[in-house]
Amino acid sequence: MDLVQLLPRQSRIEYADEIHRISRALEARNEKSLVDPASPIIEAISASNQMHAGGFFFRRYLKLPIIKRDIIFRDLYDLEEVRRALSDLPDNVLDEITDDLSKRGSGRALSFWKRLLYRHGAI
Repeated sequence: MDLVQLLPRQSRIEYADEIHRISRALEARNEKSLVDPASPIIEAISASNQMHAGGFFFRRYLKLPIIKRDIIFRDLYDLEEVRRALSDLPDNVLDEITDDLSKRGSGRALSFWKRLLYRHGAI
């Protein structure tokens, strides 16, 4: 369940039921109803931009030092989630990263027309 927190907010919502079902099956040791516990996470990452959805997984497990700069702008994570995911970094580096990510703000703050373009991936 800790790994689920590395997924973008929307993926956590979309896959919540399946993740909870798998979690309950694991707790009950019910092997018959258990599918691969990683499947909802892999599906969530595969269903969208892999760097958006899997960036924190790639960082943690592949030591890939890259995250997308628009993860706050696209409302995939909030600053607190980013800080938790990057908590192993020195405070000064973490502050610099979160400052940079927050400069652009959220896409929700755009005007009507720009928000329309944003929703269709034009900006």
